[in-house]
Amino acid sequence: METASYLVNISPSSALEDKTPQEVWTGKKNSLSHLRVFGGETYVHVPKEKTIKHIDVQYHFVRDMVEDKNVLLVKVDTLNNTADALTKSVSIEKFSWCREIMGVAGLD
Repeated sequence: METASYLVNISPSSALEDKTPQEVWTGKKNSLSHLRVFGGETYVHVPKEKTIKHIDVQYHFVRDMVEDKNVLLVKVDTLNNTADALTKSVSIEKFSWCREIMGVAGLD
């Protein structure tokens, strides 16, 4: 935790006009020459045959239907997505619209 706090204090912040908290506190510019880069970006190609081994068998049917073009998957914009009322918080207007489209009667 100490290292994380140290790195935060020597890192520029937009809230401080791209100065570091330490620079604002001391009035002196920080030297970062003692820091070293370690690690790096890594990319791994996983062939399609290898990616399905952890997918439950019941989902293979759906994948096969899509690949055989028996089913068309399309992205539904959130403005037209009636399932939003079942999956996230929505306004009362959106909830009422979704309920009406789904044919669900109100309690009133």
